[in-house]
Amino acid sequence: MKILLLLVTLLIVVTFYTFTSEQLESANILLNLSDKSKPFKHVWKKSVGSCHATFCLRADWRKQLKIAQEELGFTGIRFHGILDDDMSVVLQNRHNASKIEYAFYNIDNCYDFLVGELKMKPIVELSFMPELLASDPSATQFHYKGGISPPKNINQWTDLIYNFIKHLVDRYGLQEVSTWDFEVWNEPNLRYVFWTGTQQDYFEFYTATANVIKRNFPSLRVGGPATAQSAWLDDFIKYMNKNQVPFDFISTHEYPTDIVPFKRDTLITVAKNSRQIVGQNTPLYYTEWNGGLDNGGHGTYWYQDSSYPAALVTHTLFEVYNYVDVYSYWTFTDLFEEQGQYPEEFHEAFGMMTINSIRKPVWRAFELLGRSGDEMFTTITQSCSVSSNNCTVNAYATLNRNRKELMIFISNYQVPTERQNEFNVKLTVAGGVRLSNCKQFIIDETHSNAFTKWKEMNSPTYPTNAQLHELHDASQLKAVFINPNSNNEFTLQVNNPSLNVLICNV
Repeated sequence: MKILLLLVTLLIVVTFYTFTSEQLESANILLNLSDKSKPFKHVWKKSVGSCHATFCLRADWRKQLKIAQEELGFTGIRFHGILDDDMSVVLQNRHNASKIEYAFYNIDNCYDFLVGELKMKPIVELSFMPELLASDPSATQFHYKGGISPPKNINQWTDLIYNFIKHLVDRYGLQEVSTWDFEVWNEPNLRYVFWTGTQQDYFEFYTATANVIKRNFPSLRVGGPATAQSAWLDDFIKYMNKNQVPFDFISTHEYPTDIVPFKRDTLITVAKNSRQIVGQNTPLYYTEWNGGLDNGGHGTYWYQDSSYPAALVTHTLFEVYNYVDVYSYWTFTDLFEEQGQYPEEFHEAFGMMTINSIRKPVWRAFELLGRSGDEMFTTITQSCSVSSNNCTVNAYATLNRNRKELMIFISNYQVPTERQNEFNVKLTVAGGVRLSNCKQFIIDETHSNAFTKWKEMNSPTYPTNAQLHELHDASQLKAVFINPNSNNEFTLQVNNPSLNVLICNV
């Protein structure tokens, strides 16, 4: 009986091994280091997104932003609502109810921290509409009720903008403020979501706003249309050129779930198309993007908390950096209250870190990307045992000459509606370069993944201190030393989704 059980067990093991092995496709990657490299621009570091301006006044948010700057290298930030009523910017005069007055105390508190302490360069989103200026005060959006209607009197709006900008210049100096960007509104093409007016209303609104800024402070940078889904770019450019309205950059947003059916290269395709529309001489800013939106605007666990965005982000950034000038990820933290602040450690929010500063897999991807060099090797050839549509492995390599460090990034992901292929990868590094001290970092569902650990804990809403310690540990990048064979070849198993990164001294 024992022999029979043993034979059955062996049969099951062999069958399982055969089944799982058959699921692994093969991929060959050849990296030639003898060919010339080209510059690799870290366009994602120029800005990162956050919720709305009042978070800038909170100690927990400030602590997390400092961490993001130190660990990920962000030099700028963008958020909604610098002019919102919860920032107390436009107030009724205490002694004369028919008059309004401006109060910039909270704005100063915010920018003194961002600019004075962190030396960041903000993208100042000029939004939303203060209630006392709004044509429809009842038209608001989000938990914090940002006003989305045009002003009832455009002169009142431009007076606010003039005094706001003048105050910034007086406080921080024209030279400093000239290094910032001023973006007019947020997603006006989403009518009745962020703007109750028409496209023409927005163009006239932009015209008045840009003119008052550039007429009084010509060196400041202003742009738009800050649309969702890369919309209105051609219309905006044609209108502004025809009417001689200044714009220093074009800004817009795109998410990989904006276009149905979902495709893994949507962000890349759209960025290339947008660059064609904008032309080569105008800066193109994507001031919102991430792994994907779903459920009527809320992120899902898959798009935000799993290892999926770690792989998607890496592939995307290596493909779009030559088409965009700013690529601002939305957002760096789950301290975020568009629909209110949810308490769970992982609650489908957009952040790279949780409310208790647990780093998500996508954070770790940005951490490794931040370490990459500013030179990129382009001579990489790939072949797969599956068709090109199903070959979801992508490889990239950078060189940091100061650290004498070669980094090789291998991403693998597919949109949830398509087949998820995993690969045995043979990576060959050619060019006569000697590799030493090679380390491998893996980000997937079982490596550098606090979300998986949290689910294993039965998803506690309020983790104990001991559980938080476990989650922090589970999120860490852990290096495994790996050596190539005599032919400078590495053999890797690449899961789906996953990001594998090799770091070698050269």
